[in-house]
Amino acid sequence: MLRICLSALCLWFGLGASAMAQERPSEERLVLAREVVTLSGGESAFRDMMDQMRPMMLQDMRASGMSEQNANHIVDMFVEEFAIEVPRLMELGALAYANAFTDQELRDLATFLRTPSGQAMIENQAEIAGAMMRAGMLVGQEVGARVVERARQNPPPHTP
Repeated sequence: MLRICLSALCLWFGLGASAMAQERPSEERLVLAREVVTLSGGESAFRDMMDQMRPMMLQDMRASGMSEQNANHIVDMFVEEFAIEVPRLMELGALAYANAFTDQELRDLATFLRTPSGQAMIENQAEIAGAMMRAGMLVGQEVGARVVERARQNPPPHTP
């Protein structure tokens, strides 16, 4: 699971890097996009993501034979390093939004995020993301078990 979470973070950074490689959006669009990122939870959303990942990272490290003390130490360092990158993540997120949406769409998103329904969506995002992650883990384990069984029953042909 740690690999999945780290892959997701790498993907996020990679998407941000590709967003930066695109033509830079207008400053007006970036301002709108930054507002949407902030209204969407901003820094707390990234910190919540780390809170969601922390137990999974610890579990993976313990499962690989690492002591509780070492696992906690490494995860603490990871969280500290990640926290340093939150402003950059927010800017990369704003670039991604600015490249994906028009000025009007960003205004509409900001308007929605200020409504009670938008606020409810934001307040429930961490819980929903956690539930989706747990569902993905469950389905992934089930699919993995089926693939292992299929591979056992149908081994690949031997090649010389």
